[in-house]
Amino acid sequence: MTDPEDLPSRVTRLEDEVKRAREDSAVARYLAAEADRDVADVRLELKAHTSTLKALRDTQIEQGQEMRAGFAKVNDRFAEVNGKFAEVNESLAMLGAGMARIHTALKIDPAGET
Repeated sequence: MTDPEDLPSRVTRLEDEVKRAREDSAVARYLAAEADRDVADVRLELKAHTSTLKALRDTQIEQGQEMRAGFAKVNDRFAEVNGKFAEVNESLAMLGAGMARIHTALKIDPAGET
């Protein structure tokens, strides 16, 4: 067994250990509370980032729809322009045919002699 005379030093050692354990416990509680606050801050920031990304996505979808509508208008206008070019080509073909008839009616020699 242990020496009864050693009891006061053992009690002092035990009290010191309890004191250190309490200090360690207080530090651990403080660190846990700080970690909890850090996690809460990270969650809040993550939520803000998620909201920002959702807003960006909505904006991109809207802009994509606007672009598609704009491209459709451009395609429609090109179709109109192509139709006008077809009309011009038809008119030029008729003009060429008329000039050929005039040429034949005047019996103009291609060499320039009449």
